[in-house]
Amino acid sequence: MRVGNIRYLHFPYPDAIATFDQVPGIVDLTDNQRTGYSGELLTLDYAHKSGLGLHTSGINEGFGSTGGSHLLENYLFYRQDIGNLHFETHIGGLAVRPEPLGRKENGYNVYIGTKVAGYTAGLLYEKLHNQPVYTGIMVSFPMNNTTKAMGKVAFDYDRTPQGFAMQLPLVSGTMGGIQRKAPEGGVLVGEIQAERLRTYWQNGQVRNYYEHRKSSWGQTGSRELVVVMKEDSWQLQKEALVSPHPFNAGLKTWEKDRQGPAQLSQIVTYQFYKVQ
Repeated sequence: MRVGNIRYLHFPYPDAIATFDQVPGIVDLTDNQRTGYSGELLTLDYAHKSGLGLHTSGINEGFGSTGGSHLLENYLFYRQDIGNLHFETHIGGLAVRPEPLGRKENGYNVYIGTKVAGYTAGLLYEKLHNQPVYTGIMVSFPMNNTTKAMGKVAFDYDRTPQGFAMQLPLVSGTMGGIQRKAPEGGVLVGEIQAERLRTYWQNGQVRNYYEHRKSSWGQTGSRELVVVMKEDSWQLQKEALVSPHPFNAGLKTWEKDRQGPAQLSQIVTYQFYKVQ
């Protein structure tokens, strides 16, 4: 469960189709309109080893939003790797892409992708009731000096308006008793690995920041343990372009109306030490 003003639905860690989700806009900054999800948002997600699963998100709106309680998504999914190919499909109540967000329609979407030389590329097809056909292209990049440099300053090419944008960090730091180096004589007794994700709106503003815990082992809950945080570099991880047109509409038409969520990623490891 998440409580507050929430910027996107990616929870748990987003699958390939979820990376195409609409990033909330910025009219809340200029016209006092709602662009995200406000209230108590509960997500239930079950994934079986066969690849089948069930996903439901519901919200009780609050914090200035008066929409009551309702479902945002409720769908069955299937995910599977077939050789070098990755296949996903969602079927059921899926989130509608145009704002205002928080609505759903019945339908389906399908994604198929592959990995080549460290890159991942894939195509999305989506058809919901009362909505146009959406198609998408997703490319993910291996970590290298270029993607790390772009991730450090949140560099991207933007659609609204067209041009290049960067967000330079002015202040950084930690809260609490987190350390950067292992204590002398400390014994490593546990570890949590997480991934931080930030996503852009079409004008290059990064307003979404989430940390997804991916794995853990050992002792991680005692207040007596020393916590050491190790951060990898930020990198431009993915571009997930989606348009309310089929691919055969022509490149100019497809590009004119497309949305372009881009995603930055940073791997962080929390190590827990017991000092003798």
